[in-house]
Amino acid sequence: MNFKELLQAANLDWSKAHIELDCGTALNVDLGEQMYPKDFLNFAEEDLKGGDERAFVNSLKNSKRSMDSQVDYVFKCLHLNPKRTAQYLKDLNILTRERGINAQLTLLQELGVVAPRIIRKFRQYRNILEHEYRCPTQEQAEDALDIATLFIEASERSLRSSQESWIVGNFSAEVEAELSDDEPVLWWYDTKFENSIYFTFSSYRQKEPGCTARLWGNLHSKSEDTEVLVTTDMAEYSWLLKLSITIEKENEKGMKDVLAKFEELSKS
Repeated sequence: MNFKELLQAANLDWSKAHIELDCGTALNVDLGEQMYPKDFLNFAEEDLKGGDERAFVNSLKNSKRSMDSQVDYVFKCLHLNPKRTAQYLKDLNILTRERGINAQLTLLQELGVVAPRIIRKFRQYRNILEHEYRCPTQEQAEDALDIATLFIEASERSLRSSQESWIVGNFSAEVEAELSDDEPVLWWYDTKFENSIYFTFSSYRQKEPGCTARLWGNLHSKSEDTEVLVTTDMAEYSWLLKLSITIEKENEKGMKDVLAKFEELSKS
């Protein structure tokens, strides 16, 4: 059974479907003896204290290193292969000629890891060092450090608040009868789903990373659990990953768009 077949087997009425968040997780990776992005950030701050041209150049270089290493760190946390960046973007319907770090930044932006305005500033200060052979001013070195700090903090915040598991499904008739028009559709705990799909993202430490989708609920309780592992090389992985990062922030319209996307995937 593939992912599309599982969506069809769930037999959901998408017009009446609900999304219930289960639990979040903090994504992190042990780099062993490697330096962490914040190590370079500390170096950049120390370099600034030198107060001369060499200090400003070194500070800017370490700010850049901290941002570049943070991109690598986030990719590892999200099970993303940098060599497949163009394919991930294509799976999200984003076509670009960008390569390398620029394509990776676009992907992090599209996944909702970091806001576009932070990405724009990040690109700006990388270009100062790589393409403009002039000494940065103290103000530029300080700004680069601020942007690096902002970039790392923003991406870390997304890693700390990603959703590890959630449920998409139809409530039982009894539960539906109790819902009022102004009842939030996002939070509804300790209820019985008539039929649903339970999504779980594996942690980085597990041998086979990906997102497991499992049929769950009263209609499936008497049969063997049926599940599909959406691995990182499958087209659906990028969108499910984006969902795990952004779903907690979605408003009612956003949640309806998510359900419409699930319905589209079940028919495509």
